[in-house]
Amino acid sequence: MAISGTVKIKSINGITPEGDGWNRRLEVDFDDMEISDSFKADEIVGEYNVDDLLEAIGDADVATWLSEQGYEVSLG
Repeated sequence: MAISGTVKIKSINGITPEGDGWNRRLEVDFDDMEISDSFKADEIVGEYNVDDLLEAIGDADVATWLSEQGYEVSLG
């Protein structure tokens, strides 16, 4: 999956071309990218495994969200 958009960054540290022809891509190294104004969460979550997302969010936040949705949650 790939997404397209415009983002704000502080600086570009380097640009490296990769591949040839139709598969050509650019690898861009940058500092301080602002993505929240450019992409909605549902546009980027498909890039990640569900377990990785839940791990990154953390048990407490997942449990709080589930409780707010009406589920009974017990952290054990």
